[in-house]
This record gives sequence, C-alpha cells and structure tokens, in this order.
Amino acid sequence: MPDQKKQKRDEVAVVGLISTGHFFSHFYLFAIPSVLTLMQAEMGASFTLMGVAMAVYSVCSAVGQYPMGVMADKFGARYLVIGGLFVEALAVGLMGLAPNIFVVIGLAVVAGIADSVFHPADYAVITARVRNEWLGKSYALHTFSGFLGFAAMPSVMLVLLPLFDWRTSLMIVGSAGIAWAFVMLLQRSLLGQESLEEKANRTGPAKTSAPEIGIRTFLAMPAIMLMFFFYAATSLAGNGIQAFSVPALSTLYHLTAEITLSGLAGYSWGIAAGILAGGIVADRINRFDLISIVGYLIAGAALCITGIAVVPFAAAIVAMVFAGFMIGLVMPSRDVMVKTVTPPGAAGKAFGFVSTGFGIGGFIGPLLYGTIMDSGHPAALFYTAAFLMLVTIGFAVAAGRYVRPKAVPQPAE
Repeated sequence: MPDQKKQKRDEVAVVGLISTGHFFSHFYLFAIPSVLTLMQAEMGASFTLMGVAMAVYSVCSAVGQYPMGVMADKFGARYLVIGGLFVEALAVGLMGLAPNIFVVIGLAVVAGIADSVFHPADYAVITARVRNEWLGKSYALHTFSGFLGFAAMPSVMLVLLPLFDWRTSLMIVGSAGIAWAFVMLLQRSLLGQESLEEKANRTGPAKTSAPEIGIRTFLAMPAIMLMFFFYAATSLAGNGIQAFSVPALSTLYHLTAEITLSGLAGYSWGIAAGILAGGIVADRINRFDLISIVGYLIAGAALCITGIAVVPFAAAIVAMVFAGFMIGLVMPSRDVMVKTVTPPGAAGKAFGFVSTGFGIGGFIGPLLYGTIMDSGHPAALFYTAAFLMLVTIGFAVAAGRYVRPKAVPQPAE
C-alpha cells in the first residue's frame, strides 16, 4: 500500500514537472505574436517579415522533433527537457535586446531548436511513467498545460505592457522559464526513474530486444502518416489566428492592439478549457473521427462569424472562445490515437515524427497569413482558417476509418 501511494505521488509529480515545462514551451511560442504590433512598429518590418520570424521558430522546432525523439528513447529525456527550456527561455528574453528584426529571426532559430525537445521527450517520459488507464487524462493535462501557456502569454502581456515596454516585458517572461528550468534540475531524479514496464522487463524471466524502429518504419505505416498530416493541417489552420488575429481584429473592429489582444487570449483560454473536457471524452469515447468532425465544424463557423465583423467586439470574443473550446476538445483524442498505433518502446520517436507536422504548418502558416495581412484583407485570415479546418476533418475521417479496427481497449494494469 505505501508503495502504491508513493507510485501515485511520483506519477503526479512527473506529470506536473513535465507539464509545467510544456507550459513554458507554448508560452514562448506566443511571445512574438503577443508583441507583434509593437515590435513591428519599432523595427519597421512588414507583416511578411514578421511572419518569417515566426516561421523559422516553427520550422526549426519541426526539424529537431524526430532527432530529439531518437535521443529521448535512446539516452533518456530529462536533460533534454531541462536544457531545452533553459535555452528557449534565454533566447526569448534576449529578443528584448534585439536591435532589429534580423536579430529576432536569429534568436527565433535558437528558440525553435530548443523547443523541439518538448513533444518527443515529454511524451516519452509520460508514456513510460504513467499507467495505461491514466494516460488519456495525463496526455490531456500535458496538452492543457501547453495551451494554458498560449492563453497565459497574451494575458500576461495585457498586464505587463501597460507597465513596461515590450522589450522589458519579454525579458521578464524569459526569466520565469529560466527559473523553472532550475526547479526541474533540482527534481531531475524523478524524471530519470525507471517506469514500471522497464522494471518488469529488467527483472522478468526473459528479456527480449525490440526491433529497431526508424523513419522508414513510420513512412510505411498509413495510420502514423495520416496522423502526421492531421497534425500539419491543424497547425496550418490555427496558425493564422495565433499569429495575426491581434492586428486583424484591430483593423476589422477599429480598436487598439492592446484591446484586441483580449481576443487572442479568449481563443487560447477556450482551447485550454476544451482540452480538459477532451481528456474526459478521450477516455470514454473511442471515436476520434466523430469528435474531430463536430469540433472543427463548429470552430470554423465561429471563426467565420468573427471575420464577418457584423457583431460587437464582445460577441466576437465569445465566438473566439467557443472556437477555441471546440478545437481543444479534439486534442486529447488525437494524442491517444497516436499512442494506439505506436509500436512498443517507440513513443518518443512516434510523437516526434507526427509532431513534425506541427512545424510544417507552422512554417507555411505565418508566410501565408502574413501575405494575406499585407494584402489588406484581414477577414480572409478567419475564412482561410475555417476552410483549412475542413481539410483537417478529411484527415481525421481517414485516420479514424483506418485505425478503428485496431483501437482495442487495453486491459487495466
């Protein structure tokens, strides 16, 4: 009994440590969008050039996902997570000292490489350390923490920007992540403990070696490839709202950026709340495709209402919150789907591989939406995101049809 209580405490501690690091990962991804209008005005950069800064952040994160997954599976994940958080937080803080947009782009490259550790390393730790019947909720909490970071950054900036300039504000938020990296360093023994499964394999009567799994293995697995494209499509669909909704809303509703930042905050808080609800759904309903259809259809409709701009801004915020909630509802089921089709012992590689899709959407999205903004059609930002959600539904339906026969509930441990 004492061992079971300690095991539960360790699992809770591990999920808490990892999820807080994941919070900062997403927190910093919203650093540039949250100060975009102010940074752009001071540096004299176009929306497209600002999009380049966000694009290189995403593509560098994407390129590093799979190699970091390999390293996490082979050497362990704890120092990858700690080091990644420290470097990313430092790079974002230094953006506050950047003299021009090109230095910001360089620091975005560094931050993106550091950010690449989180998805593969985090999922490798959680998958190894948490029992199967808690995985849906654990994945949901992990995903929730990331989108809580998305929601927190614009909310924090709503407080900091009236008190400080954007440069000081970035240095303040950067220092917070550095502090948490040191907390994780002090608790590193928890992140390095063996999982129950590893202990069983080590002490069992026979120990077999798992077959080598690499990129070619995943390329030959239709279910994994469909999830890869699903991740890419979801990233591309949501990227414009995350990156450019503040200036788009300012133009459509004739309000200042400090006010329309609340729209981005509402959208992000909606996603975070949806993820919590989605964790419950993921553990009870094994229909990823249906959840995706409902979630993205409603979200797309809400974004179109926002883009039409015939309702008061307060109503537009409500629509964005609702759109975010429906998007978040899908995410835990998405992660459970990936786990279902992942070969044993390859969680880091599999999540690193499919998470590369985020980077593809994150690279194309800022350039696409930045061009839309420079063309003077901010409403098209919301219509394009809604259309791409229909594309996302297509991948979800295909993945659901392929995987459903394989998604057999696992016995409780």
